[in-house]
Amino acid sequence: MDLEAQGMVLARLSFRVQPHKRPEILSVVDDTVAPMRATQGSGRAHLYSDCDDPLVFTVISEWRTAEDARAFVSSKDFKPFRAILMLMRGQPVLEIDDVLVRVRRAVS
Repeated sequence: MDLEAQGMVLARLSFRVQPHKRPEILSVVDDTVAPMRATQGSGRAHLYSDCDDPLVFTVISEWRTAEDARAFVSSKDFKPFRAILMLMRGQPVLEIDDVLVRVRRAVS
């Protein structure tokens, strides 16, 4: 059965951590994702680890609008993440994609 959902926004935050700071950074990410999920306009949020590089992570979150996603990134609830930027390797990258239609199918 195909399920179709109308528009949403996906925010993708990718970052690379310093090896010895990995546990500390992941703890702050957990502390940031919890209020993110409770924010108005927010849907699901997931943390992914890169298969080829265990120091690269991506947080993907679903939002009602791009403005909702940008408001969270500018909020006090995102400040702990900003505070750990110096513990990362390179600058984190935020991408916001507008998804017009999502089709979900069972794999058989």
